[in-house]
Amino acid sequence: MISIRIPLYEFEKLLVIFLRVGAILFAAPVIGSSTVPLRFKIGLALLTAFLLTPVVSVNLPALPAHPLALAPVLIREVLMGAALGLAARYIFAAVQLSGQFISYQMGFSIANVLDLQENEEVSIVSQLQDVILTLVFLGTGAHHIYLRAVAGSFEAVPPLGGAVSGRLVEALLLMSSSMFVVAIKIGAPLLAALLFVNVVLALVARMVPQMNVLIVGFPLSITVGLMFLGMTLPLFTTFTERLFGHLGEDLVALLRLMG
Repeated sequence: MISIRIPLYEFEKLLVIFLRVGAILFAAPVIGSSTVPLRFKIGLALLTAFLLTPVVSVNLPALPAHPLALAPVLIREVLMGAALGLAARYIFAAVQLSGQFISYQMGFSIANVLDLQENEEVSIVSQLQDVILTLVFLGTGAHHIYLRAVAGSFEAVPPLGGAVSGRLVEALLLMSSSMFVVAIKIGAPLLAALLFVNVVLALVARMVPQMNVLIVGFPLSITVGLMFLGMTLPLFTTFTERLFGHLGEDLVALLRLMG
């Protein structure tokens, strides 16, 4: 029987690295999706931690011996990793929110589907945009930014050396508030077109009271919405590529606030 002996110091460093890496992977989009098996995510985090343990050449402070004193220290590492993972989650949440706005105006809000990533009902447009955004996320190499951020986080913020400060919480709140602005920007062309359709239908209903506007309005809104959705897909991909292009800067800014 083969036995592996790991020095206590190396095991402590592996534990701290695993907690931060695991929090980043679980909070990050695509990899952190509920469709990805839990065993795979834990195994990937553990493998990454094993690879980083010899590389991380920082002096690890002595961990407290008492479990109650150890818990806040480890929870802080998890929160720091989750903060890095949420930076791109906000982009996915903004796209999902814009899809909800568009679907409501098109009349698709009654026909929701199950989002396997978040285990909740979302609109059809949100599901379509989420699939496209995932392809953009992988196509632009944004997942490589996260892999570099995982390794670089231990140089910028040594294990057990960072802090969850008020400035960090404020930065995360600003990111979450900008989510609504991004959602409006993404859905602005379609929302404007559908608003114009509703105004026209309202004028027609006033001029021709005999016409059943509901029967005419539903297919017209869906047709115009699908036409503009197809025409604005290049703009959608370009805009989201620009958002992912700033992802590295956002992660660096968060790491500075943790240090």
